[in-house]
Amino acid sequence: MAIAGGRKRRPLDALARGARCTWFAAQGDPRAAFKRWLGAPLKVEGALVVDADAIAVQGPDGKESARGLATYGAEEARRIMGRNSGDIETVLGYRGREEIIHRDDMALTQNVSTEEDTP
Repeated sequence: MAIAGGRKRRPLDALARGARCTWFAAQGDPRAAFKRWLGAPLKVEGALVVDADAIAVQGPDGKESARGLATYGAEEARRIMGRNSGDIETVLGYRGREEIIHRDDMALTQNVSTEEDTP
């Protein structure tokens, strides 16, 4: 990330040509940082309950084991729920991902306390 003067026209071009700025370089692996952010105590808006043949996001007892970014909205998820992933395009009218939450967009939270757990 860079902070640079924005009063000139085309400030990004000026930056590319060596204009003065302050750089903030990323530290560590960006994917790991994303996973840490995703697993943080974010406000949960819903839950996904899956069967024993898949990676559990929330168990039958309601205990959270992972968090992730959903590929589909609630209405789309309802329409494809219980169907074969090969039917997604037919049901939704476009070819989407085969999973509601891809493992790259998921972080385990098994032993992480959430806002709801905090007294």
